[in-house]
Amino acid sequence: MPTAPELLRAFPGITGIRASTVNAVYRTEREDGLIPKCEGSSPAEVDTTHAALLLFGSVADVPQHNAAKAARLYYDLRGPDGLRAGDAIAVMLDSFDPRMIEQRLQAAIGSYHAYVVVDLETPRVSIVRECPGRPPSEEVFGVKAAKSLEDGVSTTKRISGKVLFELAAFMNSDHWAEREARAA
Repeated sequence: MPTAPELLRAFPGITGIRASTVNAVYRTEREDGLIPKCEGSSPAEVDTTHAALLLFGSVADVPQHNAAKAARLYYDLRGPDGLRAGDAIAVMLDSFDPRMIEQRLQAAIGSYHAYVVVDLETPRVSIVRECPGRPPSEEVFGVKAAKSLEDGVSTTKRISGKVLFELAAFMNSDHWAEREARAA
């Protein structure tokens, strides 16, 4: 897994979120204990759970000093089966790990056609999967209220499957590099 500074350098390019926003969110999440602090001269390693928290904090429409609280709120939203939204996204990111078995890797490729919708008006996260040849499926975490129908008002942030795929590939890139080195 990458270190926190590596994630901070790559995250804006992957997500399209301004580096200043990502850095401010990271600081508040680190201060609140959601992301590990460096110990001594060694940078802290981060995992997919931390990446999901940084993603939620960065897209939340709140003042930056409240980003950690918003990230935790969205991360902890529960689906009908009790699974937390953040854990579901962390599993999606982990599913791209090339060390996983072949069938799971095939499922991960299908996840490229998924996207996450974070509702900023009500605490709700939806994971929508649109796989070719199958009807779309939606997994909803949090409030089951109707979405706002007001024209011209965007109350959601969409995190594309491409962003999820690139973030997952980055989070697991050390494993890809090791595999390529062994093959050479």
